[in-house]
Amino acid sequence: MNELLSMYVTHFSSPYIYTNMKEGLGALSIFLLLLVVTVAGQECQCPASQCPDGWVTFRGSCYYISDNISVDWTEAIHHCQQHGAELLIIESKDEDLFVRSLLERMYRTPSQHPGQEFWIGANDEMIEGIWVWYKDDKPLHFTGWYPGQPGSEGDEDCAVIASRSDIFNGWHDAPCSAFHHPICEISESQREVDIIGRRK
Repeated sequence: MNELLSMYVTHFSSPYIYTNMKEGLGALSIFLLLLVVTVAGQECQCPASQCPDGWVTFRGSCYYISDNISVDWTEAIHHCQQHGAELLIIESKDEDLFVRSLLERMYRTPSQHPGQEFWIGANDEMIEGIWVWYKDDKPLHFTGWYPGQPGSEGDEDCAVIASRSDIFNGWHDAPCSAFHHPICEISESQREVDIIGRRK
């Protein structure tokens, strides 16, 4: 992008534009075309206006941290569904780091951190040690487990993002019956379905 701007400034600040306006305008058209192509090729962040009030947008999805309620893992799923969302499914390192940074901003002082745990949609309830996403039972292609996690305890079949040592440092397994805060996500595909549905 900077190279394109430099090319434009160099060309149009020279006397050439004054001696050949037609050619100069042609170069301007080429520059604008390149600018459009460059911007279109970049990853788009969806406007916050496409997310419900109080939700945060990141790479096409909307996120909401329900820190005002504590429920078990199954109820966390129902809670998110009631908001037209899913319990969080993390598909990349960037998404994982974004959610953790969001939690860090919410819990800014160390005294707020200890014991804070937030449900995500991973579990190994069907087969011990085989972690899948609840929505489609697909294995986790990306994981953000804290070292030593998941543990070997048989009743810890659901995953949380947990605070340890004053930071949200990774995923931990936890009993599905424990009470923690849900993190809900409205994916880009969900919003598209919702928009199509409203058009009918």
